[in-house]
Amino acid sequence: MLTPSDKVRAFLIKYQDRVLYGTDLDLIADANVDEVVKSWEEVYARDWRYFATDETFELNGKKVHGLKLPEPALREIYRANALHWIPGVGQNRGN
Repeated sequence: MLTPSDKVRAFLIKYQDRVLYGTDLDLIADANVDEVVKSWEEVYARDWRYFATDETFELNGKKVHGLKLPEPALREIYRANALHWIPGVGQNRGN
């Protein structure tokens, strides 16, 4: 059974300064890069749809209702927390 969307939403809003968006997507040496990139784009779009909208859609045979997180929470989860908690993220590496 999936955790109710309202509880997940409340948790993420309450702890938005402690949550980082991430995936375990990888690229193996003999992969077809075009196919892998297309797959990654689909995963990112699905995840964004879940976090940012209130749409209902099917995932792995189950109906999932989007969380429609407020924009400040999305900014924290997708970017600001990584900049804050991971040393070197966001630093200019150019010469």
